[in-house]
Amino acid sequence: MAECIVCKADITEGVCGRCHTDSASWVEWRKNAPEEQEGWTGFKAFLEPLLYLPLQIPLLVLITDFLVGPVVWSTIRPAVHLLAILAVVLGCPLIAAAAYTDRQRLRENELLSQVQNVFRGGNLSIRAKIWMMVILCLLFTSFITMLLTQNDQGWQFTQHVLLDVSQTEERLVGVASAAGCKGAKHIKGEVVPDTFFVRVQLFMPLTLMMLCVSLVISSAYASSMLLVKAYIDRMDQAIPPPLFLQTEKLADVVRREAEHVLGRPGPSPSNPGHEAEQDSPAENGNGLTRHVMVCVRGENGLERPALPPDVSGMIPDDINVTSQVQFVLQASTWAWDEFWRTPNGGVALKVARQEKYQPAEAGPNANHSTPCRACYVVKADPWGRIVAVERETLEPPKRPKTSLS
Repeated sequence: MAECIVCKADITEGVCGRCHTDSASWVEWRKNAPEEQEGWTGFKAFLEPLLYLPLQIPLLVLITDFLVGPVVWSTIRPAVHLLAILAVVLGCPLIAAAAYTDRQRLRENELLSQVQNVFRGGNLSIRAKIWMMVILCLLFTSFITMLLTQNDQGWQFTQHVLLDVSQTEERLVGVASAAGCKGAKHIKGEVVPDTFFVRVQLFMPLTLMMLCVSLVISSAYASSMLLVKAYIDRMDQAIPPPLFLQTEKLADVVRREAEHVLGRPGPSPSNPGHEAEQDSPAENGNGLTRHVMVCVRGENGLERPALPPDVSGMIPDDINVTSQVQFVLQASTWAWDEFWRTPNGGVALKVARQEKYQPAEAGPNANHSTPCRACYVVKADPWGRIVAVERETLEPPKRPKTSLS
């Protein structure tokens, strides 16, 4: 069973029964789009708009490192140098492959960023993600540099694990003369001031290496995200937009599902064996639709799983309740009067109706409960799935007293 690309409902083929969208365009896209082909063919079509840039970056890095690496990274241990090369050569293709594999979810997040509040947990756009990646790489490089140069234990780790001391001895005298500070330490007969300036000078090749690796990884990430953006643009031209971008259709889906949930009570989650019965809705003389539901008496009192919580006070005490009692919900038509978007990209709708609850055996015209005006706030996620229904009862307005003179 396939999934509707608009509302994520389970469908077989044809028109979706939930959002009434024809799935023919989605089926056609999955069948004929080059990016949707299996194996290397689809991945190649995905990389083609940018001339396979995420795969060319590691090759350019290898050529550059072969030409200038022995001079620039001479004071860094070979194992650290090899680790940096592996991070670039393996990381760039993996980033592109991950973007290709996760392209559908990245499309959803990119479109959701148009309706979500970023400061309240919403998704970032692709452009914002690219800038965020670059900033994080720069901050990471600066943090590691400060951590390993200012801290004595970090500096000892740098000297024994990261730097090649035999190669750094040639630079010690020049660094010492440039520092011009006292408080020197003897390293193999050479007097070198142990200051923050000296440490930063000796650590500079490592800083450049981390900066280069970070920027190369950022470039691969940025190019992969740009390829995802190009894929999204082509896909949006071929298939309908998601439900959260179609405000009118989203409100209609939520409205229909809310009326079904609130107007036709189903089985109780706490008592799955007792279902709420419902007769066929029929309009009575007062313009109210009748729905019959069953409530079960528990050990501590009458449980009403099918009724809203504040309905319990409406049931009179003089009703003879045995194991089960039927209640008639008389409700008028729905009045949808408010609509707004939630920070996560979903919607909230406010609806009001007249409600009246009374025992079924007392007759439909019994006056055991006073009709009340109930307001419901229905909250749904971006795909129109109801996540919460909040109910409040409004007292009927009192008529002002008038005096005849």
